[in-house]
Amino acid sequence: MAIKKTTILCADVKMYTQESLMKVGQTRKGALTMHDEDRLQFDEQLPQSCERNPKIWAGRHFNVHKNRQGEYVVSFRRLALTGSIDPYRFAEEVFIDVERAKTELGL
Repeated sequence: MAIKKTTILCADVKMYTQESLMKVGQTRKGALTMHDEDRLQFDEQLPQSCERNPKIWAGRHFNVHKNRQGEYVVSFRRLALTGSIDPYRFAEEVFIDVERAKTELGL
């Protein structure tokens, strides 16, 4: 497929940019739309954003995130240490969360 060059003389171009005006020599990604033979519109593409460490699984006591290396990482939820916490029951609930997370993530 060959690239075809098109020159449009005396055309009005409206540019919709995200943050700042374009400067000489600058390039931007986006879409150029032709409304009429002499009326064009350029809409700049939104920048791609990567969600850092996205949450993969949410449990009762911890969440599972995925890091850049593709590893699953466990982050415990905030827990206030009080006299009413039963360590055996807490350990059982965390154990159940781990089993559920492994099962649901296919590990």
